[in-house]
Amino acid sequence: MTALASSPERKSILHNSGASLIIRLAGTAASFLVIVGLTRLLSPGDVGRYFVLYSFCSIAAVVIGCGLNLTVVRVISEAFALNTPGRAKQALRTALTMLALASLVFAGVLCLPLAQQLLTHLLVMPLSPALLALLLAWAVGLALQATTGEAFRGMHDIVRASIYGGLAGSLLYLAGLAVFFFGTTASLQGIVAIAASAALVSSAIAGFTLHRRMRAVESSDGPTLRNMAAMSLPFWGTNVVLVVLSQADLWILNQLADSQSVSLYGAAMRLTQFLTMPLLVLNAALIPIISEQHALGETRRLEGILRTSAAAAAIPALVALFTFAVGGSWLLDLLFGPAYREAYWLLLILAAGHCINVLCGSAGYTLLMTGRQREMLWITVASGCAMSVLAWGLGSRFGAPGVAIASALTLAAQSLLMCWTVRRHLGLLTSADPVAMLHPITTLRALA
Repeated sequence: MTALASSPERKSILHNSGASLIIRLAGTAASFLVIVGLTRLLSPGDVGRYFVLYSFCSIAAVVIGCGLNLTVVRVISEAFALNTPGRAKQALRTALTMLALASLVFAGVLCLPLAQQLLTHLLVMPLSPALLALLLAWAVGLALQATTGEAFRGMHDIVRASIYGGLAGSLLYLAGLAVFFFGTTASLQGIVAIAASAALVSSAIAGFTLHRRMRAVESSDGPTLRNMAAMSLPFWGTNVVLVVLSQADLWILNQLADSQSVSLYGAAMRLTQFLTMPLLVLNAALIPIISEQHALGETRRLEGILRTSAAAAAIPALVALFTFAVGGSWLLDLLFGPAYREAYWLLLILAAGHCINVLCGSAGYTLLMTGRQREMLWITVASGCAMSVLAWGLGSRFGAPGVAIASALTLAAQSLLMCWTVRRHLGLLTSADPVAMLHPITTLRALA
């Protein structure tokens, strides 16, 4: 088995971020329970429409967010490192002002008749003024949630960053759905209202907590709106490209098939998140380690950490893939209802693509944290464009299974290409160590 670093670097993988990792797992579970609840409250057709509306709001949140979630982390962490908390307070005020302005501009664009016609065409559903207003509120809430959560990360308060970055909103959303279980009949517009309220209330709580923490701090000179925009623009462009391309398959299927097919595809996508969760959790702890070890020139040590971590993530991923293959239909029926048994092949195809992604390890983050952001962006753009063309071609002929095949193939190709790029430029492997995979207990101990 590849040797891992001894001491601080190794311990930080599972221990230093233990609380935040548990919170992230809880947030993922809560988000999944939301989808399970929706399949019980709404018809498959409305569930499919919900997936498309959520995708729109998540993209809109990134557009409104202007890349501020990453800029806030950078500026606030630098301010506290230099013992100038007043600059951090002013930066936060500037960021919130910029979010408010971006929200107003986005709302103004949505009021244009041409924009509403285009959105109605893309969503393939009618949009009432009330639903449009709720979608805007949901998008603004998600943008605020991301920025306020990352503000805590800039203060090195990882626990609150994890709570307000997603868990609090998901729990509030679940509580709202529980009302429908014991109250009135659910409607798609009512569900969107709950989602928007949960995001806004979560953001308000985070904002109040930030206010209390910064109340005693006197503001000092900080970045102006122009400076903040200049810093955020590169992050904003990258974020928009990544979020649009990552959800292109759902939008293509929405154009080619009915809402019920979209609901089956969305349910399968949600279930595959349990396959990728171990790698996502490990990545949260690996990000700073990659940067540190690369800066120190510890290539072999970094390779050992990456390959052993990939092996630790690959073991449960392969178990999940086997479970989906054997009992996927039963699992879909149990979680979402009998109508979703038809998503079995979609689940299996998507899971296979994600499994290859997990086996390739943290290649993407290795590129990002070692100064290879440009290569990462070009690989992602090329893969997204290839997936869009392939998904449209296969989806037109085979429907949802064709889109799933296109998504799985391009994800696998993207992962392998990132692995090759890391090997070429940095001279190290990120793929799962097969020896470590054969000794799971020893592998987990190495990360503990």
